[in-house]
Amino acid sequence: MCYKLGRVIALLTILTFFVVLLQYQKKGGLGRPHPLLLSRRRPVTTNYIINNLVCDVSVGKERVRLISLVTSHPGNGQLRDKLRTLLPTSKLSKLGMRRLFLLGTLDSEGRRRDESPSNKKYNWVSWSDIEREGREHRDLVVGDFLESYHNLTPKHMMGLEWVDRFCPQATFVLKQDDDIIVDYFQLDVLLGQPPFASVVEDKGQILGKVLHHQTVIRDPSSKWFVSKDEYPSDIFPSFVSGWAYITTPKVVKALLVAAQNLEYFWIDDVHVTGTLREAAGISLLDLADYFTTFKGQLECCVATPEKKLFVVQEHGRRPFWCDFVIGPPNDDQVLMELFHRHATFCHTTKLCGRRRGRQRLERSCVITPHMIVNRFLGHSQNNNSIIRSVQKGVWKPLARNYG
Repeated sequence: MCYKLGRVIALLTILTFFVVLLQYQKKGGLGRPHPLLLSRRRPVTTNYIINNLVCDVSVGKERVRLISLVTSHPGNGQLRDKLRTLLPTSKLSKLGMRRLFLLGTLDSEGRRRDESPSNKKYNWVSWSDIEREGREHRDLVVGDFLESYHNLTPKHMMGLEWVDRFCPQATFVLKQDDDIIVDYFQLDVLLGQPPFASVVEDKGQILGKVLHHQTVIRDPSSKWFVSKDEYPSDIFPSFVSGWAYITTPKVVKALLVAAQNLEYFWIDDVHVTGTLREAAGISLLDLADYFTTFKGQLECCVATPEKKLFVVQEHGRRPFWCDFVIGPPNDDQVLMELFHRHATFCHTTKLCGRRRGRQRLERSCVITPHMIVNRFLGHSQNNNSIIRSVQKGVWKPLARNYG
């Protein structure tokens, strides 16, 4: 008798729960179903397989002006080494900056988790390689999730959570992709000027290349295909390009709080700087003037037409800082190196001026096969990389629509 009564009570309890939940939804307590409905809710808290506390020192915590979160694929070790060489940790530290590479995990056999055709460019890598890299450079964080193109959101959120837990003293947070150029020297100057400086004082903003009214792609053959089940709406909320954006730890915390109540969506740029941002009441600030989407304009920063070859010692004319702080090298590591050498030259010599009016690259940059690298960079010969890119048409916008 008691057994049957217990079963009846349990059944009534379950029914009561669902009735109350239904009434709560009808009254608007839960509102309309959120458009980002996935098969399951993923926890915000990440288990770190490898963790390095780059913001800490032996005695207490030091002042960190900026923490750079660099999303990277495990197979991109060569590119990470390139970035470490071009901008060593010691040089970043002098600017009050720290850098952390964000990675996902490999399977037990050490193969890439993501075997899609778009990721064939990544080198095969073993888990022992990643462990060795982590011990040597102490700038990796590896989360306990599969390394996959559709797992960029967990990786992105892992970085934000890491900042909140291990680097809340930072003034600014930079999130960037490893294959995007960022001029840290110019950024160092800009952080002390409007609009960057004001971000720390107000409620908080996300600064980046703002994208409005982006249409959801429904073509199943597209890399960016999104089903109705994944995202019912046909228009994304305003968000910023995931190439690089800047914010503060205060905004990071607000995004993490919002994430507790919303489902994950695999396009991380949209999810973090669009959906979570809106839920947290954070505004966007467009930094379009500091961005270029054209590799050719970066080439114009480090090269000039041959007939106007600029040599500091001969002509006494000043070189220029690049007009742009963030842009795509399109996997051209030669261009990446030249750009960083150019930025380092301007930073260390203080010889570089600013282009004004008609001199600005959006008005004056014309790519030709005769462009050569400025000699003050130590390169007087033709740059084959630049010539190749001319033949491919460097002025075409990048194919990636969402950052």
